[in-house]
Amino acid sequence: MDLTTLIAGAFVLIAALGIDTALHPRDIILQVTRAQSLGNISVTDSMLSDVLQSEVDNVYVTPSIVAAPVVRLKTDRGIGVSIIEAIGLSRVAEALQNQLEHYPDTIILHVYSENGVIKVLVTGYNSRRGTDFDQEVDQVKDELIVSLIRRAADTAMIQIDPYMTALSSMRKHIGDKDFKYSEDVIQFAKSRLPRSGTSVDRSLFENLEGMIALFSDHDDRAGKLFQNAMNSNPTNHVATVNLALMEIEAKNPERAVSLLLNIVVNPQQKNPIVISAAYLTLAVAYLDLHRPTEADAAIQQAALYNPANATIASVWAEVKHTLGDENGALALRAKARSLEGENGAYSEIAALYYTLAWENGEVVLRDPFETVAAAPDVSRKTAPTAPETAVKAVNPG
Repeated sequence: MDLTTLIAGAFVLIAALGIDTALHPRDIILQVTRAQSLGNISVTDSMLSDVLQSEVDNVYVTPSIVAAPVVRLKTDRGIGVSIIEAIGLSRVAEALQNQLEHYPDTIILHVYSENGVIKVLVTGYNSRRGTDFDQEVDQVKDELIVSLIRRAADTAMIQIDPYMTALSSMRKHIGDKDFKYSEDVIQFAKSRLPRSGTSVDRSLFENLEGMIALFSDHDDRAGKLFQNAMNSNPTNHVATVNLALMEIEAKNPERAVSLLLNIVVNPQQKNPIVISAAYLTLAVAYLDLHRPTEADAAIQQAALYNPANATIASVWAEVKHTLGDENGALALRAKARSLEGENGAYSEIAALYYTLAWENGEVVLRDPFETVAAAPDVSRKTAPTAPETAVKAVNPG
């Protein structure tokens, strides 16, 4: 290859890498390797790979303030890689990626048999921490191999993304209030974070702990945890909105208004769903203070930022009812029903789980378990699991 071709190829190479980087700001690369013999079990590599990808993808179905990564199997090549291979520069590309420090998260499951027991050696790389990890997961009695692969995937995800793993599990168990797995994952993750000072990550986990406390009917503890999350990261508007809701529940609507005005007047985060939740909660606080005109102005702003949320439409209907506009209230109740099941909410924002009613002159937040359906947790009922041991990695890094 002459010099001119090499230089031209280098420009194409950099551009191609840029394509993949732009499309995949954070990748999780998945891979499964399988021993030739697994006893009397007959499975294909593609079957095991599909189960792994499905389990990881299911974690990121949960709506969250945290952006989801791109999850792909190692055999799935990005656009840039395809271009690079087409012009014969794959080795140069690998060297350049190393220079640019483009290392994706990786999960590799090594499936093998030992003494008649199917085992999975879970290995991988956490790009944020810059550490490798490994842990063995053994098949338990009567466990199907599909369930074993799911448990192995869960073990890897505790290392790769403990926040979304805990959030996803919390969301699934709102109905039965069995939050032990989420709590174990949170404690494992927090053990690797600084205990004091500003920490964006610790703030996220403390807010999640507050959500679990709230759904477990421990409102006082929830309020303290939301306050901790604010202290750990004063720009965590989600925690502020949740704390304001707890202040309303504690009959302190004035403090709720103060907290929320700090967000809506000068938001440090421009996320429309978070801002809409702040205006929504502000409207509830104004209702509790018997200031329906200001509540109406606040809820209009919430709807402007997040027009497809059923909770916002429901609260607006209550505001219209309080103002004596029954036709407007009826129309908004119908809109709320039509929006049920639509997106426009994050799992970390407490107010978006609730429906609001106005009874005996007071704001009443109805039980969120009436409005959030928990999907059956099939993967964890297929075979026994021990989440408290799953977080004890051989090499947590």
